[in-house]
Amino acid sequence: MRTTLSALESSRAHRPPGYVDAILAAGHLDPDGIHHHITPENLAAIRRQYGIPEPPLPPLAHQLRNATAALTRTLHAATAGAPLTVSPDAAQSRQALCQSCPHFRATDQRCSQCGCHLPGFTGKWHLATERCPVGRW
Repeated sequence: MRTTLSALESSRAHRPPGYVDAILAAGHLDPDGIHHHITPENLAAIRRQYGIPEPPLPPLAHQLRNATAALTRTLHAATAGAPLTVSPDAAQSRQALCQSCPHFRATDQRCSQCGCHLPGFTGKWHLATERCPVGRW
């Protein structure tokens, strides 16, 4: 997982004491001093240690409705000759925004608001027709 150091620091106010420090210690900073990396497994272990559950996924019917709508938008874009994916920089920006969001589930790389699987070439971060359900991108 990758997030900004400022996003981690701003989460101190609503996290248990020591939680952010544990995340910082379990990961590493990029040479730029701005971005912090931690593996999903380490983040999940720290969440368990501090009693912070992963946000639950929406009901399966909601997830199926979202997936069907996404597939329809993608097919319409393909039929119209519109781009299907965003640039690698845009996908990376979306990824950073998701990973710093409280709705992001680190263990399975999914959004707890829409239930979408986010990473990978066919993941929501890369699809030009898709948007964040809470308006982050």
